Amino acid sequence: MKYTNSSLGNASAAGSFIWVTIAIYAFTLAIGIAAYLSNTARSVSSNYELAASHWLQSESLYSESKITGHGFLYLPQAAIFHIPFALLSEWTGVKEAGDVAFRIASWVVLAVCCFRFTRFAGQDDGFSQVLMALAVSAVGVSCIRIGQSTVMMTALMLLSLDMWRLGRYNWSAVCIAVAIGVKPLGIVLALLLFAVSRTMRVRLILCAIGLAALPFVSQRPLYAWNQYRDCFAMMGIAAESGNQSYWAQLFCMLRIFGVPLSGPVQNVIRMIAALGTLVLAFMAVARVEQARAACWLFHLSVFFLMLFNPRTENTTYSMMGPVYGLLIANNMASTKRVFLKVLPWVLMICTAGSYEIGKFFTRAGDFPVWLAPLCCCVTIGLVVYNNLPKKSTAQILTYPANQKICSGRSIRKQ
Repeated sequence: MKYTNSSLGNASAAGSFIWVTIAIYAFTLAIGIAAYLSNTARSVSSNYELAASHWLQSESLYSESKITGHGFLYLPQAAIFHIPFALLSEWTGVKEAGDVAFRIASWVVLAVCCFRFTRFAGQDDGFSQVLMALAVSAVGVSCIRIGQSTVMMTALMLLSLDMWRLGRYNWSAVCIAVAIGVKPLGIVLALLLFAVSRTMRVRLILCAIGLAALPFVSQRPLYAWNQYRDCFAMMGIAAESGNQSYWAQLFCMLRIFGVPLSGPVQNVIRMIAALGTLVLAFMAVARVEQARAACWLFHLSVFFLMLFNPRTENTTYSMMGPVYGLLIANNMASTKRVFLKVLPWVLMICTAGSYEIGKFFTRAGDFPVWLAPLCCCVTIGLVVYNNLPKKSTAQILTYPANQKICSGRSIRKQ
């Protein structure tokens, strides 16, 4: 087979883009780990390692968090999953070894999943991969620095959707179950998949049973039951603290803007938002091909979590990285309007620097947690605008906006 100069040039350019993408992810990981090692006291991954040690020693996981709402705020499964990293620190005698390994594993899995996500979202050229890497790195480096499990959870959510769109439903259910075990926020995507995909329902139920049973088969049943009981108490205390002003979610932003809402009103709005999210998920699955539907399910899950989770932090917005990556790549390729090309970059930068930028525009006594949810709201508006019918209604609910939809019959059979 003959290769023309043009094809060789294209292959060389594609290879260059791949190496640039890898370099961006690797540089970000190095920066995050270096920042962690320079000040290990600011790491939250130490809570995971401590919980893993407590689990192995049959000690309480929630002795502090069930009272204060701070500390280990995850399911018992998160402690079990972190045991290999805790053992690594013990075996090597290096206190930070497990935390560093956890960061490396989380970031590598996320990078691979974002690479695949970019491709099945329709932005499969090398330059789009570079843009995705820049976006994910910009909003994710702070999460790597403090070692939050949000990175691994996001990666597993993407992997679950990747398996779902390929028809590998068993693996999809396993991935989302593990994501919930890593961090309970993964349940939003699990519920959407349960609702919109008939083939996933039994699988998700079986995986949920297996996930719930895991503590009982890895420790004494009575001890495991006590941890579940304490976990339930912890979640109640943690949910109550969601009304505080230092969480980066919609209602805290409104409070800072002078529009405080009571707890019951917030709960009503959350229920309405959940119903709206579910309706949009059904619309997406009914109207577009499975790969596009997977993109929409991820977007809807992330948007809901960022704005309506009571305890969203600035660092939780690392989940917005893949969203910004696709939005930037799409707008760079599909529009000639400079404003629409630049706006996603501005939103990404403001989200990444939400604290550092927001503190200059926040009045004394308030926390700079309003900028990230504001950027999320604008991003939702931009995604909606991109998908408004330009020439025909057939373009609605496609992502990217310039992609054609299929009949969706294969989805309806599910």
